[in-house]
Amino acid sequence: MLLGDGSSDRMLIEPRHGFMRIPSGEISERYRATGRIGADFAQIYFPTRSPESIAYTRETTDPWHRASRYAPFVHALCEWTICRLDYGPATLLHVSLQYAVFAGSMIFASVSLGLARMIPALLSFVNVLVFLTPVGLAALERGQFSLYVAAAYCWLLLAVLNRSALFGIIAAVLGYLKLTSLPFMFVTSITWLVNARTKSDLYGRLGVISTLGATLILAFMLYYAEGLRFLSIILAQEYLGAPSGMSLTNVAPAYVIKALPFAAVAASVWLARKCTLDFSCWFPFALGAAVLFCFYPTVSYDYSAPTLYALLPFVLWWTPPPGKATKARRYAVKWGFPVLLAFVSLPETPFVPEFIADRIEIVYLAWGVALLVLAFLGETSARSGTDRSVSAKTP
Repeated sequence: MLLGDGSSDRMLIEPRHGFMRIPSGEISERYRATGRIGADFAQIYFPTRSPESIAYTRETTDPWHRASRYAPFVHALCEWTICRLDYGPATLLHVSLQYAVFAGSMIFASVSLGLARMIPALLSFVNVLVFLTPVGLAALERGQFSLYVAAAYCWLLLAVLNRSALFGIIAAVLGYLKLTSLPFMFVTSITWLVNARTKSDLYGRLGVISTLGATLILAFMLYYAEGLRFLSIILAQEYLGAPSGMSLTNVAPAYVIKALPFAAVAASVWLARKCTLDFSCWFPFALGAAVLFCFYPTVSYDYSAPTLYALLPFVLWWTPPPGKATKARRYAVKWGFPVLLAFVSLPETPFVPEFIADRIEIVYLAWGVALLVLAFLGETSARSGTDRSVSAKTP
């Protein structure tokens, strides 16, 4: 990433999908980018360094002439900071800051949940997933923003547990760095909001969600004109584009997949009739949604898996509600989810056959649906349950 000398070709474990190096050209030579990796970060870096470039058209100075899939605010933020450096140092700083935010978020969540003693084991496990698996290395090699999305999910759940508008703002800012985070954030926020049990409960939740939504709207309005061009690119790709990679639109028609967020909200209302949507009953539902939305975009690849890594502290903290299939829920969430993360991170190894790795979206779909089904097996009272807060430090 820093030197561009091809030494990464000698790695014992290679990134999934190999290396995508910046080709030689006038602009890549100008910023010492030739031969370096971080191809997805290039969608931001080169238009940012070239005032004549229009990021959201084919005339962009991206080496592959890809219209950027990142919001104008992200371009501006990078322009003010890391994109002032040459391409190699900027890319290395990009992934380093991202990892620091991700790890710091996991550590903060673990301490808040009373799991400080588990931090060494948690970080060891996620470090193996990030740095020693083909999928984790692919996210780094491409210069993806996946770990920011993981951190956004982490702060969103902390906002729900703490009723904290501040945590909601942090989640919104991190989620806006890559808008593939928005379907999960939408479903998580709305399902938590619409199942409030009292008027005061509703107002408290509404304050958190309104702050989160206002932060997202403000980030968009700061660059309104460019934002509209960006949205036109994203919407055209999502609703009119052909599926690419491991998208769920390979499994079902696009109109079915794109309706998932609204179907999930409707299902949560049904779920609330069976059990109080406190964290113990609601969490498997939210976790299943996170798994499904990992491959929700029309263009999606398996290096989206790191978006789920920061949910591990909540998995360890969670306790299943009473009712039938309690053991099944415990095994599926507390043991099954870490096993799922390891499995989907290990394609091109003896642990995951190639025919499964090539259709890994089927695995995500099956596991996500299973978690949603398990959520409906809870039997807590619709009148007596209360939200579990972080301050309770309940194991």
